[in-house]
Amino acid sequence: MRFILLHLSKELTDLNPYNKFGIADTSIFELCKNGIFGITTDFPLYDYLINHSLPVINFNHIRSEKVFKWM
Repeated sequence: MRFILLHLSKELTDLNPYNKFGIADTSIFELCKNGIFGITTDFPLYDYLINHSLPVINFNHIRSEKVFKWM
């Protein structure tokens, strides 16, 4: 399935997450709202997405699991 989502910068700056996270993270928020799985190392963004019941993984959790498996 091919998925294209286009938002103008002005549209993103009008959204709630923009004031807290900026334009790049607001873009990730919008993608997650549209069913795209988010991957981030930014805990505040991860927490915000989780609290909005959006699909996201904190990449640090994957890295730490991999490290612990090697011990």
